[in-house]
Amino acid sequence: MNVTNEMTKQTFNKVINQPMQRASENTAKVAEPIDNSNKIIKPPSLHGDCVESKRAELKCYFQQTWQKYESLFSLINNDNAFYKRPEPLRHPLIFYYGHTACFYINKLILGKFIGERINPKIEAICAVGVDEMSWDDLNSAHYDWPSVDEVASYRKRVATKVEWFIDTMELSLPVSSSEGGSAGAGRCIFFAVGRREYRTGYAER
Repeated sequence: MNVTNEMTKQTFNKVINQPMQRASENTAKVAEPIDNSNKIIKPPSLHGDCVESKRAELKCYFQQTWQKYESLFSLINNDNAFYKRPEPLRHPLIFYYGHTACFYINKLILGKFIGERINPKIEAICAVGVDEMSWDDLNSAHYDWPSVDEVASYRKRVATKVEWFIDTMELSLPVSSSEGGSAGAGRCIFFAVGRREYRTGYAER
């Protein structure tokens, strides 16, 4: 009887303890994701020893700044707010939602790195901002602003295009402003990403 009780006790403890051990192991393996929302995003260096590592670094930087910019506009819970002008001397928010995306495409078109536009209308209307000059046109009646959904869809297509370009462009290191050819593509995208980071920082202030 005592032997049976002892075996029952051991079996009970084994059954109870095993799931706890597995849960502990799983907890160790699946850690909570680190919150990088407030992490400073450092621009990539133009120097390095490995082209593919630099390509991955650039792509990661692009994705971080892109997501950071997206997060600013995700705070707007009413589409009508995109057409308001919080600052009377600036365009409505819908312009800025599309502006940084069309900046990439316009820059790549200008550098002849891509041959086709994604959305000529957005790339025209969201291309040039205002700088508080007397000749700036701030009359909203003169603008046929796109819908929020149009810009959101456009931004997704631009992100895909830029990531494709980063993955496939010719790239040599270090990236130098005095070189043409393959380095020219690198200069173009590095400049565009740097400009994007500036815009993101500007919007957060």
